[in-house]
Amino acid sequence: MRGYVVFLRRPYAARLLGGTLLGRLPNGMGMLAVVLHVRADGGGYPLAGTLAAIFGLATAAGQPVLGRVMDRYGQPPVLLPAACAAAAGFVLLAIVGARPLPVAVAAVVLAGFATPPLEAGLRALWPDVLDGPEQVDAAYALDAAAQQIIFTAGPLLVVAAAAVNTETALLLTGGCGVAGTLGGALSGPSRRWRGGPD
Repeated sequence: MRGYVVFLRRPYAARLLGGTLLGRLPNGMGMLAVVLHVRADGGGYPLAGTLAAIFGLATAAGQPVLGRVMDRYGQPPVLLPAACAAAAGFVLLAIVGARPLPVAVAAVVLAGFATPPLEAGLRALWPDVLDGPEQVDAAYALDAAAQQIIFTAGPLLVVAAAAVNTETALLLTGGCGVAGTLGGALSGPSRRWRGGPD
């Protein structure tokens, strides 16, 4: 426990961990928000599940692509536009709902594919922010444990927001992504970071 406290006291460490956790909440919120919204819009479970699966597949496809672009151009020029594009996908789905279907598919593809690779970005920053391999190992361990927050708190936030309406759940999902990305990507270490050679 002491190792965690020591590394969190380092400049930027708590900001980076907190910001990226907030920014990664859409990973635990997106699919459920899509399902709840499609169902509330009159779509059946097959359609809701299909759109959620498309969101998940688009996320899986986008992460390595965005990571590669981030290695080439740095973190803020990739993470910030990606977070805004993902949020735009959630906003578009909130506006159009499940119909017309091609627009709904485009919205979830955009929201998923543009999900910024914040975890990879954070892992790349730890060696520059922390002192020595012990602190870096502690950071990796705490980040892995804190990642569970994404998959426990994320769905709870979606359900609470959906109690207002499902559009709110989608907007909250996109908003968490943008706010968290801003918190991490505008930090000094993120702005200074450059990827390795191709």
